[in-house]
Amino acid sequence: MGAGNTAGRIFSIAEKVVVFEGLEGLLDHVAATAKELTESDAAAVWIAEYPSGAPRLLKGIGLSPEFLARRSETLGASFSDCLLKGECPPPDVGGGSRGCDHPDLLQAEGFRSALCLPLFSRNSVPIGCFTVYRRKDHPFTDENRLLLRLFAGRVAEGLEQVLEVEDLRKRAILDALTGVLNKGALIKEAEAQVKLARRHRYPLSIVFLDLDHFKQFNDNQGHLLGDRLLADFTALLARNCRQTDVLGRFGGEEFVLIAPHTDKRGAGALVEKLRRAVRAWDFEGRDGAVRVTFSAGVATFPEDGGDAGTLLARADAAMLHAKRAGRDRMIPWSHDLQ
Repeated sequence: MGAGNTAGRIFSIAEKVVVFEGLEGLLDHVAATAKELTESDAAAVWIAEYPSGAPRLLKGIGLSPEFLARRSETLGASFSDCLLKGECPPPDVGGGSRGCDHPDLLQAEGFRSALCLPLFSRNSVPIGCFTVYRRKDHPFTDENRLLLRLFAGRVAEGLEQVLEVEDLRKRAILDALTGVLNKGALIKEAEAQVKLARRHRYPLSIVFLDLDHFKQFNDNQGHLLGDRLLADFTALLARNCRQTDVLGRFGGEEFVLIAPHTDKRGAGALVEKLRRAVRAWDFEGRDGAVRVTFSAGVATFPEDGGDAGTLLARADAAMLHAKRAGRDRMIPWSHDLQ
């Protein structure tokens, strides 16, 4: 490949990096281009999670799911080390010195060589890397490294821009303290979920949860520990919910759980599971562990209402009845509560 041709390819390819608005389109382009530039058989793009620095796969092409899963597990400290050094040492597939890639993984996939280059932000902070892999029996050349290094600079710029946009989008829908959906996004999600339940004719339950005696906790323990309680409470709920459930913060110490394909009996069982988990958990207090409880109300589609607004209002009303009945309990909505 001549120098002029190389420069021309880099210019045209790098120019395209900055036109992508979505992360998926950019990553498809990056992985495919890195593979093409170096005449490789496979490629992968990784970023360093903040603040842990742990690697997260963004895109893999030409790689088996088993390889990618094990690759994520084994990167560990070598990932951060390579990012800090600015380039990863080439792995010895025969089992000698190791870079980011473990020789046993490369052998299992049939790769003979790998080349990994880091990605740096505008402030020279390492944000990730991409790796190309070959099954051919010849190593990467200096020209391959040059092409990939030039490309990496443009990729980092485009990736940083897209990640910033993604972060802004997340901030628009996520609660800053707890990381779950905020009130506006939660209401939109409830409306969408009820429409799906109506279209496909399955039950859906909405659970309104409220931490008991939260004002008293704040007064006794302070607002910083109050915020910590809300964050830990949310994380505990999320760990004990099902994958299909949607959790959000409605405001203050009030939370909403949307449970698709769940009738009133199923919602009651889910809330009871959450109550047991919360009651058994040691939350942080000023003088040691603190136990807390919550009250909940449940409204179910279609019997308790045909739209999200009605279901939310009735689940909220049922929760208030649970508060008045002594707290630390769940009450389902019924017309007797009116």
